[in-house]
Amino acid sequence: QYQRRVRGSFPNNSPVENIRSDLMKCYGSDSPAPSRCSFSAGQTVTLKWYHNDAEAVAPSHKGPICVYLAAASTKGNGAAWFKIAERGYSNGRWAVDELVAKNGKWEVTIPKNLKPGNYILRTELLALHSAQNTNGAQFYVGCADITVTGNGKADCSPKVAIPGNQWVPNAEDSSVKLSIYWPPLTKYKIPGPAVATCKA
Repeated sequence: QYQRRVRGSFPNNSPVENIRSDLMKCYGSDSPAPSRCSFSAGQTVTLKWYHNDAEAVAPSHKGPICVYLAAASTKGNGAAWFKIAERGYSNGRWAVDELVAKNGKWEVTIPKNLKPGNYILRTELLALHSAQNTNGAQFYVGCADITVTGNGKADCSPKVAIPGNQWVPNAEDSSVKLSIYWPPLTKYKIPGPAVATCKA
């Protein structure tokens, strides 16, 4: 369980399609949630997606899933975000296919040597069913305020700004503009940086 980081009035579950929109960060304002959940470095956290009472996300919304962290002191501004997990396309199966099969549950591990402190955890589900059109890729993003405990001393890199050129350079980038139907895909480039390396 975690407290969702509330962004503005959070009026609906519509996607963000403009890759330069500040909504890409956390889908709203910079106001933190009223409380935080605490996790130890190295702990596996279970996230949960909800679309409606019947399903986590429409099965047609195929695409990758990424999870990021940023130090809470940055408020997610500037080159603050480092990726801790990603899953894309492999052997004909998308990350979203796996999410649907797991009824919306998704596990991610906090880096085991991450230095303690307050962080913003950002989830990113990218639906590519309309991505053959410019700005047709649909980002579903959300954030939670968490505290990481432990004795780690590691800082993680690379860090990127979201939105920003090192995350998705432009609306024509092959990670966000492609047909997932034809010609048949053999590989897919997940948007954003590589999963971060955390070193003391």
